[in-house]
Amino acid sequence: MTNDQLKSNMMKSNLQFILCMLLLASSFTSCSPQRRLQRLVANHPELRMADTLVVTDTLFTAAITADTAIPLTRLTDTVVIARDKLEIKLIKIRYTIHVTGTCKADTIVREVRLPVERIKLVKAEAGVLSTVLWIVIGLVVVAIVLKFVTRDA
Repeated sequence: MTNDQLKSNMMKSNLQFILCMLLLASSFTSCSPQRRLQRLVANHPELRMADTLVVTDTLFTAAITADTAIPLTRLTDTVVIARDKLEIKLIKIRYTIHVTGTCKADTIVREVRLPVERIKLVKAEAGVLSTVLWIVIGLVVVAIVLKFVTRDA
């Protein structure tokens, strides 16, 4: 063999190797699950469902207590004031009136409704035709790879 023929054979084998690697690499590439879902929802908008998420938020308030003393000369009677959660007592003790106020603790429960979109899951039936198609494609790729590998040997 001449030098030119050796170079030509080397270039052919390198080109075949590169082609084989490209075929092999393209068979292993795929989209990310996010991209596939995005494309699926774009092509089939009927799969989207509006849904409402309910969040229950609870807020606890602490009790507040106040206390003071007033000279008896200003007030001459015992008074109790009660309204909703507030209770104030004016108690006569000898020459002074003792004032006690209490605001009872409270729990506030609030429901927040948040609209969200949900994807409706529909199981697709795997057809025999698609399974056979993938098997045939796999066998063709394996045959091409084996042909390039055994050709050089």
